[in-house]
Amino acid sequence: MALSARELSWRENRLEMIRRYEEEEKRQVFIDEGQIWSILEKTSNPQPSQVREVLAKAKELKGLTPEETGILINTTESRAYTGDVRYRFLDKESGLR
Repeated sequence: MALSARELSWRENRLEMIRRYEEEEKRQVFIDEGQIWSILEKTSNPQPSQVREVLAKAKELKGLTPEETGILINTTESRAYTGDVRYRFLDKESGLR
């Protein structure tokens, strides 16, 4: 089905608005790759006490900073932390924890 002249005009008008917006809009970089790598390097080999603190905060479900997230990403020995902070998630389908 072909568009009417009015519909074609509307479509072209909208496309032009989008083009102008894209040309004029100055966006900030959302993800700074250098900053991410810097945080991961800075938080490499975290101490067990750091990991326990971050896990305790994560349990509160209030969000983590990029540095705290880096600590968890760089954690390699999970057995050292499972005794202090245990997470149990409700399986909504089975009702088991």
